[in-house]
Amino acid sequence: MREEATGWRDEEISKRHRLYGLNVPAVDVDFLLIEYDTGKPKAIIDYKTASSPLWDSERANKKVLGGLYDEDGQQLPFFIVRYDSTNWRFWLYGRNTAAIAWLERLNCRDGQYLAEFDYVRFLYILRGREMPALDLFANQLQT
Repeated sequence: MREEATGWRDEEISKRHRLYGLNVPAVDVDFLLIEYDTGKPKAIIDYKTASSPLWDSERANKKVLGGLYDEDGQQLPFFIVRYDSTNWRFWLYGRNTAAIAWLERLNCRDGQYLAEFDYVRFLYILRGREMPALDLFANQLQT
């Protein structure tokens, strides 16, 4: 079993769960959101601060979260999104086949930088919806 890597999370439940043994593994994520629309999951996003390291391709967490499917048998896209809250910038990383297909559909590369406006538009596109004019972006040029 591995030690807590960063030390900034509440480690008590993580430490306690590790005592339960190797045969009860669990996914430990930073800030996980399931993006959904009309009660159906559309994507899984693990948000990480811009300074957080990305997972390597062999981590169990990536395999578990990237291997989830919706009720219709479609793989849910799994993304890691690094963000900088100083000026709200986002970097989008596809971590399974469905997420990589989304990146290709949007003409994005893995690790693509998105301004906040473009990232929010991406969240609407995931849901098949058009982004409305939001007060948050009232002073920005809409493209």
